[in-house]
Amino acid sequence: AAYAAEVLHGHASGGGGSVPWVSCHCFLNFALHDLACGATAVLHPMGLTRPADALCARALQRIVAGFACSVLSCPPAVYRALADEVAAGDLRGVVAAFAGGAEVAPALVRSVGSLLDGGGDGAPPPGLRVLYGATEALPMAICAAEDALAPDAVARTASGGGVCVGRAVDGAAALSIDSGAWAARGLAPPRALAAFGDVGELVARGPAVAHDPTCGARVFRTGDVGSIDGEGRVWYLGRFAQIVRTPIGHVPPVAVEAVLLEAGVVARCALVDAGAGGAALVVQQAATEAEVRGALRASAWEGLAGAVRILVYPGR
Repeated sequence: AAYAAEVLHGHASGGGGSVPWVSCHCFLNFALHDLACGATAVLHPMGLTRPADALCARALQRIVAGFACSVLSCPPAVYRALADEVAAGDLRGVVAAFAGGAEVAPALVRSVGSLLDGGGDGAPPPGLRVLYGATEALPMAICAAEDALAPDAVARTASGGGVCVGRAVDGAAALSIDSGAWAARGLAPPRALAAFGDVGELVARGPAVAHDPTCGARVFRTGDVGSIDGEGRVWYLGRFAQIVRTPIGHVPPVAVEAVLLEAGVVARCALVDAGAGGAALVVQQAATEAEVRGALRASAWEGLAGAVRILVYPGR
């Protein structure tokens, strides 16, 4: 219901109220949902587990244009391919664009925004909506472009506080933070996180959450490292299962990776475990190593600047 409401809102605010609901999806569950709502769903050729690997971005753009699609949903990797290969305005007519399956940094939200069109009549571009959730609870939160690109949100991402995934969906899921999740896993939050309030495991409760037979309630422990700010915005810093042991402590990787992406010193990056308590940053299309380390020094993760190896991976 929350997804359908966002689609209808996009049609209304994007000047598409009279435009048929025609959607193009990388997610089969969304396509089935749209068919059940009486919409037309278009599926393009792709790999279902790694859609960006088998994707021709220009072919996808032609499908969107050829079928006059007003709704587009893709994982971030597909949107990155579109941003790299198609021109500004080439997704005109799309009034509701959704991303899901992974975090979306502000830089990509900006890039996708330049591809979209308001649908005519001078309407503003709709912007990308990011869905945060899981099979057990979808969506738990929705992030509109204006939340992702708010100056204070961008500043928090750039300083190392993670990526905004929006606000909890009213009536569907309530999100809270379990700060005891660190100790329960034998971990300790690094001191760099102190600047970002209570950081722990995101826990969802509500009617959109699957029933957990172990506790007899609709509760879902996401396994995600996150926080909720004073405005109710939810922040994602990475997965507990992917935390990297570094010389400055246990670091949630997305919080660090987003710093470098927002600084524009890398096109892709990953903080990884290098063994024996060490860590490495694997980067693509990087600026100089000094600039990468400089971006870290300008953030809450300055302690990593001299403590990680930087490995440049060729290609895109």
